Amino acid sequence: MLKKSTIILGAGFTGLSAGYLLSKKGYNVTIIELLPHPGGIGSEIMDNGYRYEMGAHLFHCPDKEIMEDIKSLVGQELIKINRTIKINFNGKYYDFPLKLHEILINLPFTIVLRAGFSFTFHKLKSIFIKNKNCNTEEALINSYGRVLYEIFFKSYIEHVWGISPNKFSPKFAQQRIPNFNILEIFSKIKKYLYFKIIDHKPVDIENYAEKVEGDLYTTREGFSGIAKIIANKILDNGGNIIYNSKVDTIELGDDNKVYSIDYLKNNKRYNIKLDGLISTIPISSMVKMVKPKIKKPIIIQSVEKIKYRSLVFVGFIVKGEKKLPGDLTYYRNLSFNRLTDLTSIGLKENLNNTKTIIAEITCDIYDKVWQDDSLAKKLVFEDIEKEDIFEIKNIIHSHVFRLKHAYPIYLKGFDESLNSIYQYLNSIPNIITAGRQGNFQYINSHIAIRYGYNAANKIIEYYN
Repeated sequence: MLKKSTIILGAGFTGLSAGYLLSKKGYNVTIIELLPHPGGIGSEIMDNGYRYEMGAHLFHCPDKEIMEDIKSLVGQELIKINRTIKINFNGKYYDFPLKLHEILINLPFTIVLRAGFSFTFHKLKSIFIKNKNCNTEEALINSYGRVLYEIFFKSYIEHVWGISPNKFSPKFAQQRIPNFNILEIFSKIKKYLYFKIIDHKPVDIENYAEKVEGDLYTTREGFSGIAKIIANKILDNGGNIIYNSKVDTIELGDDNKVYSIDYLKNNKRYNIKLDGLISTIPISSMVKMVKPKIKKPIIIQSVEKIKYRSLVFVGFIVKGEKKLPGDLTYYRNLSFNRLTDLTSIGLKENLNNTKTIIAEITCDIYDKVWQDDSLAKKLVFEDIEKEDIFEIKNIIHSHVFRLKHAYPIYLKGFDESLNSIYQYLNSIPNIITAGRQGNFQYINSHIAIRYGYNAANKIIEYYN
């Protein structure tokens, strides 16, 4: 008896892990990928022999099963990495996640006092008055106080996402920003004030920081090396990956099951029959591909409310010994919001005494910088020179590349729209959506892999 045939849309970590598990168990698997390489947002970009990656990615995983699988698959190519993260604020660099002693030492004393009172007030208020946290702004103020919110969060969110935090769902803050413990923070503020004001002695206040779960890993080829190894394993297991291909139609039969997809490659149209479909591409894009077209107004309206923030990457190779303040450095008042030194976190393939740097510009697809390579380079290089980060004369190569669906935007009410879409998709028994794009979630790579495993097991359950 022939094994069921599964089509997977997207060769990011969710699609690859689903394909790996299915092919390992003997199922027929074909992955359709828009890009010329695997990895999704964690993929490599090649230009004239120079290697770049889509931003700063490292693998960390508290999930023992997945960690063992990755170690088994990648083997000796997997290397452990340390990283430093810095935030530039008013010309000074702070460690990230935020460390309390840096906030206390570097901020003016009056602001420290205001921040302490504001933080305490809002925490005590939350004990006696139940906060509804209707948006991210309210959630952050209730967690940190208005003073720290205004200093560290408001402008950065506006810079990166292009909208005010009061238009975000509170789930954004809940998922992406660590919370502080009031008693812990208050004790440290009290300790700081005593030594600073009364005893006049320096004090080393312990850090309060969000901990990354598990060690950090990459490969000798960079983070994208993990994706390439998984992709090769799928091929070894008899699976197929079709790159440079765009799916444009998902055909439903009279029984409301998917029976085929159409995709375009080299200006030619191809059709593939299937038994099951796993989609890891943006959920809003996937729903629009379904034929016959959806006629329910609530679904159409819900799809239009699912929004993404896009990224323009300006990668460049710079020679010399000068270093970035951190392996990852965040900015809020420049054209880019983050600089990443890929060389310091594992990528070793370019020339000696050079660094591979990635500048990330968040934007919308109708912004000029999305359309114009020369403008993107001009903005980045002007800011790099103005801030004395690197000397432009030392840049020996540069390349611009893009990611359309970079960050899901958690606008207020997005979850209601998403639930409407899920209710519709649940009526199609052999479609499963998964991953960062398929589930419209801001997740890390190990969670993406877990979602891929779950999707594979669900489709097998459907077959059985």
